[in-house]
Amino acid sequence: MDRCGCRPFLRYAAPGKKKSSRVRWYCQDMRNLRLEECADVITCHFDALDHVLVPRDLEQVFVNVARTLNEGGLFQFDMSTEHWFRWLGSQEKLFCPGPNYLMASNEYDTKSRIATFHQLWFIPKGRLYEKREIKVQERAYTPAEIRRMMKKAGLRLLKMKIQRKIEGKPARLLYLVEKPKTGKNRGHN
Repeated sequence: MDRCGCRPFLRYAAPGKKKSSRVRWYCQDMRNLRLEECADVITCHFDALDHVLVPRDLEQVFVNVARTLNEGGLFQFDMSTEHWFRWLGSQEKLFCPGPNYLMASNEYDTKSRIATFHQLWFIPKGRLYEKREIKVQERAYTPAEIRRMMKKAGLRLLKMKIQRKIEGKPARLLYLVEKPKTGKNRGHN
């Protein structure tokens, strides 16, 4: 079994790496995904695909996944909804993750459907704090857009599940997608 993921989140994968020697772990940009062998399962979580801001690039992700999966192989991923980004756009927060302080403000552009998250971190450095400013952008894709991109890439939606709700509306969707069996084993293109 193979897994592909994002470098900042590989620390969450560490317990899994210790439990199974049969899993091979890869860290690649999904827009340029290339493996030497096909995979039975690919996962992409923590809203990672939301960071693909250009629809053509997300289409390429689905094409790469389809090329990499064995027939009957599964792709599981999650995506945030426009409702989530609209809701976040009105939020400002102060967090204290560990010894650090984080101030976050958000904005959502309804025309481009891009959410921009401004983070101001204060990280202890001796008796003082170092200030770091981070800007993160994510894009809201509709379920219809995602289905269209998957179908174009030759993937089939098996299940879409609401993973999280805010104010009674879906905030994050979990997708399970299959590369259909065609009866002939194509391998890598």
